[in-house]
Amino acid sequence: MLLSSSSAYGINRYDNKNENDSTAGDTTATDNSMKVGDTGCVIGFVMDRFCIDRGTLFDNPSVQTLLNPERHSVHCLIDVGSCVATPFEILTDPSPGSNRYNRAWTLSETAKAEIIALAASTGNPNNSPRCRECTNPDGEIDFGFRVIFNATVLDMGTSLYPPTVDARDIQAINIANPSSVESLTCMDVFGMEEIINTQSAQLEDPAARFRRMALAHGSLMLIAWGWLLPTGAIFAKLSKHRPGDLWFKVHRIVQVLGLLLALAGWIIALNEFTVFQSKGESNYHHGVMGITVMTLGLIQPINALIRPKAAKDGQAKSPARKIWEYIHKGTGWIALLLAVPTIVLGTFQLPQPNDQEAYQIAYGAGCGGILLLTSVLLVVDKSRFKVDEEPATGEDLEQLKSSNETNES
Repeated sequence: MLLSSSSAYGINRYDNKNENDSTAGDTTATDNSMKVGDTGCVIGFVMDRFCIDRGTLFDNPSVQTLLNPERHSVHCLIDVGSCVATPFEILTDPSPGSNRYNRAWTLSETAKAEIIALAASTGNPNNSPRCRECTNPDGEIDFGFRVIFNATVLDMGTSLYPPTVDARDIQAINIANPSSVESLTCMDVFGMEEIINTQSAQLEDPAARFRRMALAHGSLMLIAWGWLLPTGAIFAKLSKHRPGDLWFKVHRIVQVLGLLLALAGWIIALNEFTVFQSKGESNYHHGVMGITVMTLGLIQPINALIRPKAAKDGQAKSPARKIWEYIHKGTGWIALLLAVPTIVLGTFQLPQPNDQEAYQIAYGAGCGGILLLTSVLLVVDKSRFKVDEEPATGEDLEQLKSSNETNES
């Protein structure tokens, strides 16, 4: 459905006028059935779907996307690959009684390209945060890229995404400049009232799914690379004093379980998250490090299948066995060491600051404490464990008998 109303954003939000003040514009209108081909004026904040899906701004995770889009930087909008790679939406002003902005419209690819060019031409490359794509050294728009344009409805949208519109005569609104806000209204610019998608409040919340997938990925990787895989390596290093190849049995079972969990976490990441368009950003570095760690990890079981036979008691290791051990142990420990900064960096990619803190505590105090305790217990066990001595035979028995006779004399 479409509602017609005049825009009151700048007056109400930035000039603190009363909602009932006549300058706020007429907010009453009649409903009309929206259909493809409808035209009208649209005004609102431009937001990339990546930040919408996260629920918080990528460049400022403490800010909820739909509550404070005016704090979204132009740098994040047009520089960060993960943001640029997703569709752009128009967030219109909150409905009466709500403080959440509405996901009203999806921009067509043509309109998105024009918006990016406009943002680059009005953004300042010298201000902080530095906008790499911005070209105007006198630009004044660094945060909250708000636009007004003449729109044409191209499709009806879905339960997840708002209707798509094409845009003509796009103009940027500098929200820090009251005169720009007050003068660039639908009536002043196009002589028409703003069209509002009244169904936008019924869209499903993508942030909930994004958070679930992020927590699932983080939990699986934390358990696998933060606890199980290091534990298996520690057992292989510190428990060989126990008879019956106990260390090998524990090592094999724990490593297989850890790799299966890590593989599940990796599949979630590859299917749900886009990070490799964001070169230079923290999520890109996390993705590259994660692929490196997983590649090294998945090599290990393949390496184990082709291992040369171990030397029998009293025999020297073959050159092939020595080389295999260097490769197997070396790549394994490199993967475990590289997993540490990968996990730490990964905690900062979680959309909610509270989740970031919880996972950092779980990794540092939880996994770190368990691994330290495991190492200490194995070292103590090794110092206390004594292998039964084999009975003396042959020459050893004769030497012992001679020694006893000498002592008796």
